[in-house]
Amino acid sequence: MDLSVLKKKLSVYRDQGGSLKKISDELLHELLVCWESWDGTPANFYSALGTNGNQMASVIGRAKRYKREGRFGSAEFREAVLEGQVTEPSAGKDTGGKLIEFVWPDGRLVRFSSLDSLLEFIRRTA
Repeated sequence: MDLSVLKKKLSVYRDQGGSLKKISDELLHELLVCWESWDGTPANFYSALGTNGNQMASVIGRAKRYKREGRFGSAEFREAVLEGQVTEPSAGKDTGGKLIEFVWPDGRLVRFSSLDSLLEFIRRTA
């Protein structure tokens, strides 16, 4: 992200005295990503954002704490690979359609009556 855009986003959270207050979690995450990918000196980073080290120390510290606590989730996309097939139900005529079979790497099999059930299962086990 361009630091000038980040500077404009941070300006929304400045109070009358110029202090940063109540920064959103999304902006903290963007700030941390920019900070971690910054190649220059910290002073140059702070000045590009229109702040100084005293103002940003607590903000970046809070962003790092949130990352450790898992509040940001995973910033990287991870592909979920499902090995399975759609088969006609043999015993369960009450489903009225097709079943989705999910096979775990260890060979266990889980059957789902709908795609919504499968997606809910994936959300809860992720």
